[in-house]
Amino acid sequence: MLGSYVYKFPLRNGKHVFVPSLVSRTNGADIHRELLRRWRPPSYFYHLRNGGHLAALKLHLPNRTFAMIDIGGFFDSITRSKIHRALREIGFDHHEAWEIACESTVEKTRRAKDFSLPYGFVQSPVLASLALDNSALGRRMKVLARSNHTRLTNYVDDIILSWVDVDAIEQSWLSLISSAKLSRFEINETKSQPPSPKITAFNVVLSNNAMAITEDRLREFEDAVLREEPLAVAAIIAYVRSANRSQAGLLARLASISLNATVRELATELAQGSTAA
Repeated sequence: MLGSYVYKFPLRNGKHVFVPSLVSRTNGADIHRELLRRWRPPSYFYHLRNGGHLAALKLHLPNRTFAMIDIGGFFDSITRSKIHRALREIGFDHHEAWEIACESTVEKTRRAKDFSLPYGFVQSPVLASLALDNSALGRRMKVLARSNHTRLTNYVDDIILSWVDVDAIEQSWLSLISSAKLSRFEINETKSQPPSPKITAFNVVLSNNAMAITEDRLREFEDAVLREEPLAVAAIIAYVRSANRSQAGLLARLASISLNATVRELATELAQGSTAA
């Protein structure tokens, strides 16, 4: 197999999305299925289960101290050799593991042999998760998730920690950072957050028994409910409601006012058209 993509395009954050060829897309789906047949992802990998990032946050609500680690350039750090080692760990032979690693990576810079996972390939999320799980960082995550002093969830490149004891979370947070360095994962110091009574993750502020959409994100939703179609507005309100009912109520009232205004405008247009006729 030869990994290939049709084209790539940039995102606002500077990253590129690689659009796979039809053959690569088909092969990627086969790889995805085979990996999940051979490997059971940890229950705390919320990007590979129902509920998404909000479910990954809700598990921490009863606690009082929170922390987050953001892995910088996550997919870029999942190299062919990391993929190959992880696949060998779950029973693939050398040749098959290397073939999958080559099929699933692209050369992102002009440096020789700079091959890593691309955004856009079907198999990228599960391969990244497998490589993380089999790294020193992944092994430390497993220990903490099974402990009686730290609650841990993961969503792609974000690791959320919480507990009632500040010292316990401090030690867990530092141990993960140390393990990340051993695994050659880069810590995004701008986005990572040390132990605190509240943290912000996925545009949501998390604290003891409370979640709230950040003010900036909420303003974006307010703008959206004034201009989007009803089905899109309903989806936005449902999402916000799953995080904070009060904020969802505000959006619902705003949407209702906007809808009524639209109906009045439509009625006026129809009346004027009838009169002109």
